[in-house]
Amino acid sequence: MALDTETFKRDVLNSREPWVVSFTAGEGCEICTYVGAKYEEAARKASSLGVKFGVFDVSAEGVELDELAQVVALRTIPMVLAYPTYKTENPYDRRRSVKSPAAYPIASADGTVNEVSARAFTTFAEKALPTHLVERIEITGDVVNEDLIMSKDASAKTPTAVLLTNKATTSSLLKAISHELEGRMRVIEVAYPSSASELPRLPGVDASQSPRLVVYSAGTLAAPAMFDSDALKADRVREFLTANAGPEVELEVEIRSAKAGAKTSDANKGAQEDAYAPQSVLAPLRGADFKATVIDDPKFHVVVFTKSSDVCDDIVKALPARFEAFRGTVALHEVVVGSGDEDANALLADTSLGLFADASACVDIAAFPESDEGEARDVELFKPSTTTKASGYTAESLSTFIMSHIMDLSLEVDAKTMDRALFGREPHKPKVLLFMDEGDETSHDAVRLLSSAHKDFIFAVTTSKDEQLVAQFQIKKRPELVVISMKADDDAPVTEDGMGMRMNVHKYPAQVFMQQIASAWIEQLRTQIFGIDTASLNIPVPSTVDDQAQFDAECAAKGGLCVVAHIKDNNPAHVKVIHELAKTLHNKPFHFVIVDPSTQRSFSSVFEVNNPVDYPTVTVLASRQQRAVTHKKEFDLHSLKAFCEDVLNGKVKTWRFQDMPILVQGGERVEEVIEEIIEEEFDLSDIMGESVEGEAAMSREELAAKLAAEEAAAEVERKAAEAERKAAEDAAKPKKKKKSKKKKKAKTEL
Repeated sequence: MALDTETFKRDVLNSREPWVVSFTAGEGCEICTYVGAKYEEAARKASSLGVKFGVFDVSAEGVELDELAQVVALRTIPMVLAYPTYKTENPYDRRRSVKSPAAYPIASADGTVNEVSARAFTTFAEKALPTHLVERIEITGDVVNEDLIMSKDASAKTPTAVLLTNKATTSSLLKAISHELEGRMRVIEVAYPSSASELPRLPGVDASQSPRLVVYSAGTLAAPAMFDSDALKADRVREFLTANAGPEVELEVEIRSAKAGAKTSDANKGAQEDAYAPQSVLAPLRGADFKATVIDDPKFHVVVFTKSSDVCDDIVKALPARFEAFRGTVALHEVVVGSGDEDANALLADTSLGLFADASACVDIAAFPESDEGEARDVELFKPSTTTKASGYTAESLSTFIMSHIMDLSLEVDAKTMDRALFGREPHKPKVLLFMDEGDETSHDAVRLLSSAHKDFIFAVTTSKDEQLVAQFQIKKRPELVVISMKADDDAPVTEDGMGMRMNVHKYPAQVFMQQIASAWIEQLRTQIFGIDTASLNIPVPSTVDDQAQFDAECAAKGGLCVVAHIKDNNPAHVKVIHELAKTLHNKPFHFVIVDPSTQRSFSSVFEVNNPVDYPTVTVLASRQQRAVTHKKEFDLHSLKAFCEDVLNGKVKTWRFQDMPILVQGGERVEEVIEEIIEEEFDLSDIMGESVEGEAAMSREELAAKLAAEEAAAEVERKAAEAERKAAEDAAKPKKKKKSKKKKKAKTEL
């Protein structure tokens, strides 16, 4: 579907339908055209997924970019976002609850382009499907207990569908159908061991029958409707369940708590809360964190203090949209006073802040100018035209207030002064240059904002139309933004004045110049130019697992590719390498888990890890496809990273295994078999660099055969000589006469 701002707000943001939306900049953007073709192919192939696909051309005629910025935070173009079926509750104000989308990583943090294919977009679209509507029950026996199905009151109000499966995760088809039939049918997935030879028996089903999918009428387990095929084709399953569902009901968009479904471990808890962070441009700030976040930080901050009351509802609700122009460049916070946050309420009595001098005001906006570390700052308060209506806080007046407290760090250059003023200043530092028309204050203000947020770049603007300059940077429209970075030339030494450096020019990728997109683009280039600071990434150490439930939770249930590290006794040095690998691949679809191959020999042996000479190593595993491949080379960060990326890009061939191996809880106590390491053969002539003759030129086998032949020949000669000696001794001895023996006559018996 082609979307505009109105249909986007109505059909995507305020409906309970799952959506994937591609934001593009039309035909003028080459990468947009390429991504768009793969995206449309995914939309055709994913017709049974239950997700709607939309395209929003931000460069189309009539699109108001300011209005669009109020409802979606575009960080780059093109951009693909997956919107869930529900809104995430704003923990400070339920009125501003929004749909929090997931973004497809078209470009990595290091500047490389990730996989762009119909398959990748189809897999990504599953993120929009709800995961909480299918109840998953795991059993170990061959009979499904009735209490497992009738344990909730919901079973008495709506029909209940039960599906038997031996898959590790819930299928996208079942997620989609459970959403379509929400309120009309309860959906249960019974997972049985993959090693089972027969399907478990369901309540109310005759022993001679073995259906995989049944529907029980509301309140009873007798005489269920049974799906009549083992092949779970999407269309037939959807038709069968719809026909047996309850009557249609009207449902509103669900508002879920940010902590719904959050895991209990501390490592996962933070990640879950970050994933569901409210999308408001004003970041919620608790009173207890105000001093450390704002007062003690020398950077520029704007804090909006709002009162929690029904009288202030209209003003408070309208404010976030008025600050959208500063998203991503200015630190914007909201502190709610007059609520249960006692630390926030205590700020009202702080005379240095001077908040709410007008007792009738619903909002007070304070700017904390940038200062040197440790230096006291004077707080500047915004003065609205009226404190009782939202019209007193216009986007224009707020913009003037904020810009008046931001230093302009950008330079104005022309064709004559550019080399000296721009490239003669800190030659190793990347430069951002804006080509604009004279009098374009909007673009100039955007660069001013960018210069305050990205201080490791030098910013400049020019209105020069010098033909040589325009040709050098291939400028075809205005405003146009370019980033110039310097890279060491491999063929020349680098000097302090920048000699020996090669200039790289990066052109702004979108057709329309937007400050928010430009800021995100510069952030990506920062990583590409300066590298990734992996030490700053808050990624936990991969878990070490010793039972199947832990493995499934950390690996199989998360989808994507699982990197299984085979490390004995949690060797700290080897675990550190895997932790660094997890940081390096943090923006790619990998999950990490550690298994001890000395206590889980049966598990590791399936992946060709059998002896101490085989580990430490890693196996990249695709649980759903039951395919894997094990790393056979050096165990270092560079080698492992290249291996994982090659697997992801299809450059390494994987092999299919029959059944997923099972981890033994507590480990197997099996004595290790030390494999003898055989020295490798080598040619002595390769080392000596000259012709080698005689025994030195022989291999080990040839030399052994020669020695054996010589020993055999010597043995034959020895035996022959011994036989000849004995014969000579016998011939020299005198001969003895033979004694004649007289025979007695036999007696005659009478």
